[in-house]
Amino acid sequence: MADALIDFAFNNESQDIERFRNHPYWKGRFGDLDVNRRSFRWTTFYEDFANKLLAFRNRRNELVEYIHKIAEEVDYMSILNDQYKEGEPGGPLKDICPFTVFGIFNRGLTDDNRKNIGLKLASFLGVSEAVPDSFEGIPVINNQRTWFFGYAYRREPNDIENLWEMFARALEYSDTDNTKARSEFLRIYDATAKQWGIGWNLTMGLYWIRPWNYPTLDGQSQSYIKNKLKLQIGLNGFKGRCSGKDYLILLETLETRFQEEGYPVYSFPELSLSSWLYKESGTSVHPMATDPDYLEDSEETPSVDEIDADLKNLIPKFDDLMIPLLRKLQDGQDHLSKDIYNALKADLKLEKFDVITLESTGLPLFDNRAAWAKSYLKRAGLVDLPTRGFVRVRDRGKDFLAQSDTKISQFTRFTDFFSYSVE
Repeated sequence: MADALIDFAFNNESQDIERFRNHPYWKGRFGDLDVNRRSFRWTTFYEDFANKLLAFRNRRNELVEYIHKIAEEVDYMSILNDQYKEGEPGGPLKDICPFTVFGIFNRGLTDDNRKNIGLKLASFLGVSEAVPDSFEGIPVINNQRTWFFGYAYRREPNDIENLWEMFARALEYSDTDNTKARSEFLRIYDATAKQWGIGWNLTMGLYWIRPWNYPTLDGQSQSYIKNKLKLQIGLNGFKGRCSGKDYLILLETLETRFQEEGYPVYSFPELSLSSWLYKESGTSVHPMATDPDYLEDSEETPSVDEIDADLKNLIPKFDDLMIPLLRKLQDGQDHLSKDIYNALKADLKLEKFDVITLESTGLPLFDNRAAWAKSYLKRAGLVDLPTRGFVRVRDRGKDFLAQSDTKISQFTRFTDFFSYSVE
């Protein structure tokens, strides 16, 4: 292939376009394959989605408002609530970054639910490409860390704007590979990588928006690159992760190796898919292993509830568990969360339904919903999580329970608890 390029460029040989199109590096996109078998058809949707999303950089109020509307319409997407002071109730999220928008449909959901959310967002943005039927080779964000920024009390004033700048500069550099674009990419990459809640997930966001131009360095991909491809990932950046320079060096090294005949992979999408399928001793083949150190500074957050609708109806919704759970804590002592869940199940005679579990974790659906109830009670400032696995009522929670049954019965949705104030 290299000799053919040299002959075409310098020796006046004719260009063998068919040979180029069907080289492994290009065949997935441009080769002689039936259009329905062509690899990674999802990439055109993701690229168009990114292009249209950029137009909302200065229209974020509209974007956030529509996302809240989606959350109200579907029961597998939680309300996006911000927290302004630690341990105190906040309110609806008022701003969002582009990578978090992508993360809304690139997390631990069924393909049908991902398509449904993607379709709603695409319709709003004006995306012309069809929503993909499958999501092969796409790493997903961990359900415990779906935002690329922290709560309001934790993030800096420019954190979200920096992420939009990273988004814009990444799109520019993918289309214009010149010195200035490269310099701007490196500058904003290193600045953004230092923000709370980013970690390695920044590389996943770059892969989502330009999958043919940027590699993802989620946990599975790092393992594949280091152990299968035998390439080193530079770790000269913030907290021992790769710097912008490290990232581009790896990117360019991989692009060079993709040109080699017989190389295990020939593109970043193929690399991501191969990483997903790669099984090394002690690792998971599931792409949920996103940022290897995502738990750092993370808050205890339950998994997403993904169960068939018929089975869901057998278990109380988490809204309905909030008051019963809070009442179990009214003695003011520290309680093991699992003990509280089991006590609630016994009261409601639901122990036999522990066979209904989450596919992603194997945990009982009831425990998942009780964990959500606990999480929102914490966000409302009614309980504390003193140590890992334990929960305790706060004075504010005791005041809540001291109200009359009539007043308490008015709290039917989890958002109602955020508006509670001690009289």
